[in-house]
Amino acid sequence: MTEKGERGKIGRTILLIIAMVLSLFLIISISSAGITIEDGSLKIEFSKSSKLTILGSEVISAKVIDWNEEPDYEPVPKNFKPLLRTLGTSISDYKKGDFELKNGEKAKLLTLSSKVLVLEVKGLDYLIMLSPDNFDDFIKEVNSKIISVEY
Repeated sequence: MTEKGERGKIGRTILLIIAMVLSLFLIISISSAGITIEDGSLKIEFSKSSKLTILGSEVISAKVIDWNEEPDYEPVPKNFKPLLRTLGTSISDYKKGDFELKNGEKAKLLTLSSKVLVLEVKGLDYLIMLSPDNFDDFIKEVNSKIISVEY
């Protein structure tokens, strides 16, 4: 085999290894996240090192929005579409981590779709945006155990 052919083979092998490592990192990242509701609190695990517990009494507002249904011409304060990932993962509507929204606000997201629960919490300088599996059941549980949610 020529020297040029061996360099190509080595390059493809390195790319394959990098792709496998990135895939493994993504799988670990997705599996380490979760949301639980217990004892009148919402426990959010963005990652193994980033966890947050929110009591119902700490929630200033809770509303459901769909950032894909918000027209771009909406006044700035209403546009909650994630614009810039500052620290986290983003693949289509799956978003986990810290983001800047189109309206300029900061938010911590853990979403599987564009339809999300937006929480404004006392003492936090960012919004919390959540969208787990079985979103409608999740909202019913938040309504009954944490706080009333606006639609």
